[in-house]
Amino acid sequence: MINSQNDFNKLLLQGPLQVFLGLTYNCNLKCPHCYAKNKKNKYSLTLNQINKILQDLTKMGVFKIVLSHGENLLYPHFFKVLHNIKKYNFNCTLISNGCLINKDIARKLKNYNIDKVFISIDSAKAEKHDKYRGVSGLWNKATNALCFMNKIGIKTGCATTLTNLNYQEVEDIVNLAIKIGCKEISFLTLRTNQNINLELSNDQYRNVVNKIIFLKERLKNKINILTHDPLISIMVKNSNEYKDIWDRIIQENQCGAGKYFLSITPDGNMYPCNLLNNKLGNINDGISKIWQDSEEIKKLREIPTKCSDCKLVDLCQGGCRAFAYYKKSNKDPRCKKLII
Repeated sequence: MINSQNDFNKLLLQGPLQVFLGLTYNCNLKCPHCYAKNKKNKYSLTLNQINKILQDLTKMGVFKIVLSHGENLLYPHFFKVLHNIKKYNFNCTLISNGCLINKDIARKLKNYNIDKVFISIDSAKAEKHDKYRGVSGLWNKATNALCFMNKIGIKTGCATTLTNLNYQEVEDIVNLAIKIGCKEISFLTLRTNQNINLELSNDQYRNVVNKIIFLKERLKNKINILTHDPLISIMVKNSNEYKDIWDRIIQENQCGAGKYFLSITPDGNMYPCNLLNNKLGNINDGISKIWQDSEEIKKLREIPTKCSDCKLVDLCQGGCRAFAYYKKSNKDPRCKKLII
């Protein structure tokens, strides 16, 4: 039982709470924002490597594994891996494009006790989603996959990457998710150097955040709307309208890179999260050793020097480390641009 902050810190030193694990970089889509598109179809972990990873993560006390990076259902031994993940009692979430999830695969996921499946949905319009993802007919397959899984009792969610092509569709996408029967929807903003022409402007982002938080409160009994940006906590700080959900917003939007999260890619390399490209080491170096001894991780657990005197730092903890990394900054460079 965790009784104090010191106990919690000791737990974090032992291991992350959540690991993003990629079995393969193989993927059947052509998404312009993909952070892994230059590695697509090049790397996959072996079964022996995966089993060793699972054993190590068990010893470290990891609670949750998120299968991400490529389209993991393309991995030839996917269900054998899922069996082993559940054998070690990990909570397991699969992130998928939904292309391969028919009724039979949905039943199989249910039989293997998957905890949750997120399917990428980037538009409420089929033709727009398909054009963006580069595969005709994908939207129908993705939405059907969600319907199949919801019908048999698998907890599902939509995962939406916000760009300047779809930010005005937020309410329509949320309503689509509710109509399909999803319990959650996750909105994520671009954090790579890929296709910066898709990035939201500051004004666009402020507007879409206000819309998302409004929907989060209004629809809280229908769907859980998730965001993943530490600055959101500050962006709504002056709004009396959202005082009742401040604590939840702050908790859900803390940057967990190197603190609560670890990412293990299909080439065996380790990163603080999926969105950061600063390599910490390789699984052959020892996952636990990297987690405890990496100087890079130790830096991520500290408040950025430039933020230490800020009166709002308790809310954002220095912002998103990925934005700082890609903009070559010590702190999240969006701070003064977004918060007015």
